[in-house]
Parts: sequence; C-alpha cells; structure tokens
Amino acid sequence: MSIKYYGGELPEVSRPFTIVFNRENWENRTTILRSVFATINPRFVAYIPEFPKDCIYSLAEREYLAKLALLLESHGLSHVSIQIDPCVRELFLSR
Repeated sequence: MSIKYYGGELPEVSRPFTIVFNRENWENRTTILRSVFATINPRFVAYIPEFPKDCIYSLAEREYLAKLALLLESHGLSHVSIQIDPCVRELFLSR
C-alpha cells in the first residue's frame, strides 16, 4: 500500500510514499519538498526547480517531474515519488 502525502506531518521518510500536488497545496510545493530534503540534514537546502511556464502543460509537467525524480534520486530519496493531480492543469491554464 502506497502512502499518499498532501502536506502536513511527513510520513516516515525511510519508507516509500508519494507526494501528491493538488489545487490546495500547489502553491506550497517548494515548502513541502524542502521539508522532505530537511530530513537528510536540517541545514541542507536543495535547489527546487520551478515549474516551467513557457511551454505546453503536458511537456512542462513531464519536465518538472523528471527534474524532481532526479533530484530525489541523487539525494538517496528514490523511494519518494511525485504525482501531480489533474486539477493543477486548470490552475496552470487559468493564468
């Protein structure tokens, strides 16, 4: 059973879980990701990439998820995955 994390208290980071970004937590995605990386070292501040805004949504989403997966993997957190809820697309298109 995979744990879905939407914000709030982090699950046990040594176990696999999925961070789900949705309409409610999209604006806080950097804070959520920084809290995950802080479990490695409280003073560690990872460079969190911005969501691309200069291309079509599906390409931007794929690029963003690939960058985050590489970042997580390079810091020993490959068991943490990221998912973007389809409702985020509406936020992106409404801007």
